[in-house]
Amino acid sequence: MTQKLLTLGADVHVTNIRGSTALHLLFKGELSKHCHAEKNDAILGLLLDSGAELNRLNYLGESPLSLAAKYASYKTVKRMIDAGADVNLTKGSTNSALLVSFMIALTTLPHHTPPYIFR
Repeated sequence: MTQKLLTLGADVHVTNIRGSTALHLLFKGELSKHCHAEKNDAILGLLLDSGAELNRLNYLGESPLSLAAKYASYKTVKRMIDAGADVNLTKGSTNSALLVSFMIALTTLPHHTPPYIFR
């Protein structure tokens, strides 16, 4: 469906009332849970090939990469960085994708991780 819409001229830069583009919504919590990783990866490719902006912040200050860091696979995040996504992009009090991934890593580390790991 995405490919058909893009072929018919759908604008990948259109935003919803929160300033999110299709690229933001691809990784937004509930929406991303309904799609398999392979399907999300294919849609990501279509959006990137159509010129979707990797470094566009929505009204909440979230970048597509910061959302991908929360909800998508390592492979997807790496693909976005390789395509030019800025890992340090942030606005106001929001966290960059780099900080988001670090916070996720901290919450998933075993409790017996030696303290010198963080020095």
